[in-house]
Amino acid sequence: MKSIVSTDPLVRVKHLKKYYPIKTGLFGLRSKHVYAVDDVSFSIGSGETLGLVGESGCGKSTVGNTMLRLTEATSGEVTLNSDRIFDLDKQELRAIRKKIAIVFQDPYSSLNPRLQILDVVAEPLKTHTSMKPDEIRDRVLEILGHVGLGYEHLLRYPHQFSGGQRQRISIARALALNPSLLILDEPTSALDVSVQAQVLNLLVDLQRKFNLTYLFISHNLAVVEHISHRVAIMYMGKVVEMGPTRKLFGNPKHPYSKALLAAVPNPDPDVKNDEFILKGDVPSPINVPSGCRFRTRCPDYREICSQNPPELKSIDGDHFVACKRI
Repeated sequence: MKSIVSTDPLVRVKHLKKYYPIKTGLFGLRSKHVYAVDDVSFSIGSGETLGLVGESGCGKSTVGNTMLRLTEATSGEVTLNSDRIFDLDKQELRAIRKKIAIVFQDPYSSLNPRLQILDVVAEPLKTHTSMKPDEIRDRVLEILGHVGLGYEHLLRYPHQFSGGQRQRISIARALALNPSLLILDEPTSALDVSVQAQVLNLLVDLQRKFNLTYLFISHNLAVVEHISHRVAIMYMGKVVEMGPTRKLFGNPKHPYSKALLAAVPNPDPDVKNDEFILKGDVPSPINVPSGCRFRTRCPDYREICSQNPPELKSIDGDHFVACKRI
């Protein structure tokens, strides 16, 4: 997808941290923390898709949850337009949630099995608006039409739909209040490959139609490359590389990014990927390595890597890398 450069980002995330305390001992004293997200910063322009990539446990879903305050952050700042989300009280937060919606990974567990689809999609409208029942029904039908469903689906229950249809319902519910930002937490990982393509194309069409802004969280690099304008790669709670999709996928700079891309299977059996095998396992998020957190597995490790953590610095305009060897 063509990269979008926004001089005035819709969303700004600055120095976001989320530490989970570990209570030990007889009196449950907090002696250690799990460093789930540690000093993450990025911005997303209006109408842009930022892909947030990393292996399981790197903290990418926690970033999305803390942005929406489903989980309270340890520190940091998230700004939507001029609204500082972490500074809002309950009433103000309720209002701001009209502008932000989330689509979860598993469409079945995120839908109430006891509610008909009419009520599932209408839930945000009943909570945040004073619309009358007839107006709500018309609005639900309108939204379902945008995601490829119709009148005949209104009175069915979630178990009567396929996985792809359930995810379409989840997307419809997220669109009910015309949000400006959608946080998509691995929305296609529970779907078959053919259905994944349909849902991805639907998301692209909806973005163009309504000028939506996406934070697309995934571990599937092929999916992220297809839908994202820019990509941020996370490792152990930190962003190690960020830049336009074509630049990052065409010429990755961080050793971890190179390893991730080298692991993607090529559909052409005659083309062999460059070998980039990582040593060892991911360190514990409780006892993180000093300096660069990737240094214990990095083939280019030097003594300087064990000192202060590397900062995310520009190496080519809008291409950023956190590595002391670059």
